[in-house]
Amino acid sequence: MAIVNELEEETEKVYQFAESFYGRSFKRPNISLKLKGATAGKACYGYGVWEIRYNAALYRENKKAFIDRTVPHEIAHMIVRELHGSSRTVKPHGWQWKKVCRDIGMTEVTRCHSYDVTNTVNRRAKPYVYTCGCQEFNLTITLHRRISKGDRRVCRSCKGLLTFKKISII
Repeated sequence: MAIVNELEEETEKVYQFAESFYGRSFKRPNISLKLKGATAGKACYGYGVWEIRYNAALYRENKKAFIDRTVPHEIAHMIVRELHGSSRTVKPHGWQWKKVCRDIGMTEVTRCHSYDVTNTVNRRAKPYVYTCGCQEFNLTITLHRRISKGDRRVCRSCKGLLTFKKISII
């Protein structure tokens, strides 16, 4: 079965449970596999978008945990949006979200996952070494070019100006 079909099926199971718990129906989101990197899932709503985006690579590597935690986590965001609207008092991982998570059966309600992302994260090379008064920083080519064109970057610790030292071999 294709990954998107598996995730649609698991999403539907959670929605059916939520509907029986709350005694009402909920709008179903589109399911996509648009996420990459370290993010496992993302609830997207507003401006004509009603979608849950999942990371297929993290799903493949963590199926059980993904189904037990990530799927209900993202659905809880969608349900909170339907129950409470877009009020400024509703924080993304606030008490309303935590309550919905517990209501739909999550036992471990956490904001972030703990999946191993070694194989899914494309770490950009940071060969440009800069220094300040207290430490060294490895920067990307993008930041190096910006600094070369006149941008000023300072260290958060010592407030010293970052200056180019060398290019390291990776």
